Amino acid sequence: MASLDCSCKHPISGPLESSERTFYMNSPLNLSATDDKRLPPGLLSGLLSDAKVYPLKSASEDTNNVATKALRILIVDDSDLNRKVLRRQIQSESSGIWQNAVVKDADDGLTALEVMRTEMVAGECFDLVLLDFVMLQMHGPEAAKSMRSSLGFKGIILGVTGNALPEDVRVFKESGVNDILIKPLSKANLLAAFKTHMRTGDNAV
Repeated sequence: MASLDCSCKHPISGPLESSERTFYMNSPLNLSATDDKRLPPGLLSGLLSDAKVYPLKSASEDTNNVATKALRILIVDDSDLNRKVLRRQIQSESSGIWQNAVVKDADDGLTALEVMRTEMVAGECFDLVLLDFVMLQMHGPEAAKSMRSSLGFKGIILGVTGNALPEDVRVFKESGVNDILIKPLSKANLLAAFKTHMRTGDNAV
């Protein structure tokens, strides 16, 4: 089966304004002579004479850009309590990067893959996955490998686990996670880790 490419897109942020209406561009204006002839006389010159072009910003240039759309987050943990705590930490934000975040969850790695696959088929993509290590049907490292290789997921995966042993950390890192956070997890640490990997470009959000 061909892998699905999960590359999250952000809204275009560069308006091209004229005196009457606003246009949005994601590439340089490149009109040939043929294109020019199709336009009503004077329209092109009028648009260009009073237009202001705002260059697009990438997510790595400004981490606040991700706030222009609701983040989609997947929490994967076999503990109901841990999932509720993480969900509460994220949804308690009334402003900033977590505002209006769409949060879904799964209680094991296998279920997480199905949730992610369903999202991708629907044209959606998670920006962030919070992934536990030890779970019943499929452990975190195996789930991370499948997300990367089988589903083509390019977003941020943070391992959230109580396993701080060097060997466990190594296995988790080699599975394709961006970073590992040790429980109990604070909202400040979670936010800092997410912003760090947004800035360093370790993701395709």
